[in-house]
Amino acid sequence: MSKLLVIDKISGRQLIEIEEGGSYFDPTFVLWDESIDGEIPSIDITGAVRIDGDLLFNEEVAAEDVKLKSKMAIAQSNAAIIAELEKNDAKSIRALLEGDQARIEEWKQKQAALRLQLVK
Repeated sequence: MSKLLVIDKISGRQLIEIEEGGSYFDPTFVLWDESIDGEIPSIDITGAVRIDGDLLFNEEVAAEDVKLKSKMAIAQSNAAIIAELEKNDAKSIRALLEGDQARIEEWKQKQAALRLQLVK
């Protein structure tokens, strides 16, 4: 088994293991392939860049990678709340179509409370 250092546009730089004879779905995102380039150098991969065949650390790239991972963590933490908001929207629409003002107000309050829980 060999390791690849890849750039994932959603979760940043990451090490993945590839079975013998396997490959990554898009080789343009591979920064380092142990089966070709040898062992991955011992650097912080969050800032890894490849320059002239060398794997080097870059502070600016690391900062962007950290921001990307932070955004991903926020999105994951908000996913359940967003799903609940969407489900409640359907219930609100049903109450609206039925003309049930009390249920409409109830769902407005529930939606407002859920929106307050979203991480920004």
